[in-house]
Amino acid sequence: MSTIVLDLESDRVLAAEVAVARGNARVVRAFAWDVPEGLDTGAEPLGVWIRERLDEAGMKGKAAVVAATRAEVLVKRLEAPADSLSPTERHEMVHLQMSKQASLAAGSSVVDYVEGESSESELGDAGFVIASAMPAERVADRTSTVRSAGLKLVGIRLRTAGVRALVSDELDADRPTLLVNPSVGSVELLMLVGGQVVSSRSVAVGLPARGEAASEYAERVAVEASRTLVSFRVMEHGGDI
Repeated sequence: MSTIVLDLESDRVLAAEVAVARGNARVVRAFAWDVPEGLDTGAEPLGVWIRERLDEAGMKGKAAVVAATRAEVLVKRLEAPADSLSPTERHEMVHLQMSKQASLAAGSSVVDYVEGESSESELGDAGFVIASAMPAERVADRTSTVRSAGLKLVGIRLRTAGVRALVSDELDADRPTLLVNPSVGSVELLMLVGGQVVSSRSVAVGLPARGEAASEYAERVAVEASRTLVSFRVMEHGGDI
């Protein structure tokens, strides 16, 4: 069974049908559609329109994964010693800290996290988690759109992770690397150190429309790339890129 990956950004919808077998993913087909002017882009009508486009394209997948830009999701590394907290306490601590970090009221964001690799220190098990928070309203909107398209939402994934997955593991592990991923309505900028993403950001710089100068777009992307490098150099891992 295949899965439909949707990227809903700006005034365009991108969809890819992906078949996964034996741990390998294969893109069966992929399309991009401009959202017509005047179309009600509320969750339900947009979902119905997407369903029509998927049927025209012959996409048969029933499950869907929605890509989220880095700007839509707050990501934080939180210290969480594994030897001093029960699983329940750890869960509550992560949700409380993320609510404070995002300046959101409890229940107004959806929080998820993954365990980081712990290390022994004088203070015990120096564990941590990588946590993310997305506004609950945005999650509900995406869920409703996917449901209206006749699909089952199985996950919302950061586009950042997809960009990293496409990059060769043979990159120079000793030299920081800047990745620039242009998309329809934004640009993702990632800093890699030792093959790991140590920082990422998304900026609203869309691809040039027909008739617009590509040089102006390239200049704007270059400015944002420079800002990313300046921020990176003041971090713990800062160095030559």
